[in-house]
Amino acid sequence: MKTLLVLRHAKAVRPDRGGHDYDRALSDRGRRDAQAVGRWLADEGLQPDLILASSAVRTRQTAELAAEAAELDDEPSLLEPLYGADEATCLAMLRAHAEGDDTVLLVGHNPTMEGLVERLAGQYETLKTAAIAHLEIDVEEWASIAPGVRCRLIGVWRPPKG
Repeated sequence: MKTLLVLRHAKAVRPDRGGHDYDRALSDRGRRDAQAVGRWLADEGLQPDLILASSAVRTRQTAELAAEAAELDDEPSLLEPLYGADEATCLAMLRAHAEGDDTVLLVGHNPTMEGLVERLAGQYETLKTAAIAHLEIDVEEWASIAPGVRCRLIGVWRPPKG
């Protein structure tokens, strides 16, 4: 059994005119929400063995702040293919990078994060910024992860408003 935590990045600043989407940083609210995600992980006893994150600025910051708040030792692995990725690419990244890990935190972008949860668990969940879906996947190795494997959505945590 593997545990996959699918996290949509926290709230980012609006894009600058002429600025690149990739370079958008977290807003003040986004920074608070990313830290709240980390505290939730710690409170739930969900200690990822591996954090895979899109290399975009807002996903990197979300992953780093959450890891720090959860008091995790390892740095997130930043993967450029996760920026603009589809669900198939996310699954390929898990197969390629998560060997030997039981719990993985995947930090990315919508609509892909919502699509990945739906594709694996068979049910749609809205993942607004900094929302995290907790999935249990009935595989022994990440190499076996694919649509159609038994997967259970344990729940979705969303940061408190305000």
